[in-house]
Amino acid sequence: MAYDDRTLARLLPAVAELRPAERVALISDQWALVRADLAPVERFLDLVASLADEEDHVVLDEIVGRLSLIEHRFLDDRDRFGLFVAKLYGARAAKLGWTSATGEDDEIRLRRAVLLRALVVLARDPAAIAEAERRFPPASGQPSVDPNLLDVVVTAAARGADDGRFEELRARARTETDPAAKRRYLHALARVEHPPLAARAVALALSDEVPMQDFSSYFAVLLGNRATREAAFALLRDRWTETRAKADSPMILRRLVEALGTLPERRHVDEVRAFLDAHPIDGARQAIAQTLERMRMDADLRDRILSRVGAWLAARA
Repeated sequence: MAYDDRTLARLLPAVAELRPAERVALISDQWALVRADLAPVERFLDLVASLADEEDHVVLDEIVGRLSLIEHRFLDDRDRFGLFVAKLYGARAAKLGWTSATGEDDEIRLRRAVLLRALVVLARDPAAIAEAERRFPPASGQPSVDPNLLDVVVTAAARGADDGRFEELRARARTETDPAAKRRYLHALARVEHPPLAARAVALALSDEVPMQDFSSYFAVLLGNRATREAAFALLRDRWTETRAKADSPMILRRLVEALGTLPERRHVDEVRAFLDAHPIDGARQAIAQTLERMRMDADLRDRILSRVGAWLAARA
């Protein structure tokens, strides 16, 4: 549903009175209007700010998901964005802490997971990151962290990894027997940010350490990481024969093409199109067309809102 500025301004103070499903729909609708160029991005950001006291974990997850997209594709000023997210959620995340209380219900656990994900992954709050790294699971024995927080903890450890941590992540990706844990540590390697380690993470993509069934998802994480995306795309272009041989199934090839849609800038649209024109993939024609169209639309949106998001954040600083 589309709201004009006057109607939305009257609605924002009372938005918490809506049912959770209505708040989720409102957030989704407002973002859809921004994408369609039918509403300014500032209106969406005002809505997010009005939900600073949101308690429902489903609504919070919807908000944080949209903020994650903005952080990845439509943002230059990470520092101001981080301060905005920390102001929204820092106090409540700190109040909930990292440890579940006896008898705590699932709603509180899930709310904690979303808030800490926002604080660690989006806001990059130094204190929260330090606490997440401190809770990195030991090599043996049971982890001392709520399972809902494992992804946040491992992501923080990967982003700040040194050589020793990188090798520990590699070892766990090789030796874990639980498929979900194995994939968690494998993907963590693709999230490192220290430049020498980022280069090693990219090089691993074509090695035996990345199984064929995980190849496209590992590559998608590389392409979504600012520290690795350009090198990962270069690897795919420069070593296409090896890349295609490893992505040896129509499904994996389609997912690899779709992963290229993670690249956020307008120049990437032209670069991906030129590459795929030069290297046609018969079994992925539909995926190619859809990916290029999505990239074009996202580039159009980036051109429209990048500076406006920055200006909105600066006005609130």
